[in-house]
Amino acid sequence: MSKGEQINNDRKNLERILGGRIEQRADRIAPGINPVAGVEVIYFEADRTARAARQFDALLDSAGELTVSSGGIVSDSCWITLPSGQCFLALSFHADLDGWRKAVEAGARTLIY
Repeated sequence: MSKGEQINNDRKNLERILGGRIEQRADRIAPGINPVAGVEVIYFEADRTARAARQFDALLDSAGELTVSSGGIVSDSCWITLPSGQCFLALSFHADLDGWRKAVEAGARTLIY
């Protein structure tokens, strides 16, 4: 059995044990394409040369005092690169959708790379 076949068999065994499909990087669907109730996804323009976590933190730090009442926000670490080279990074948030959206927009307005 080749190494590729062994990896494929291992993945299939894990999927059987876990009861679901393990998404492969090449098959990943961009966040926000398939709607999820109570979750919103926003993409912000990002600098491909800087770490995603650093830019995520800078965006939220630039928002000022957060007035969000509940929920959370995460960086999905999904980069979208346009043919022009312009890059966007996905964020998803839940619960207080309006509050998180306002925080992201406030940070984006004040953030300068």
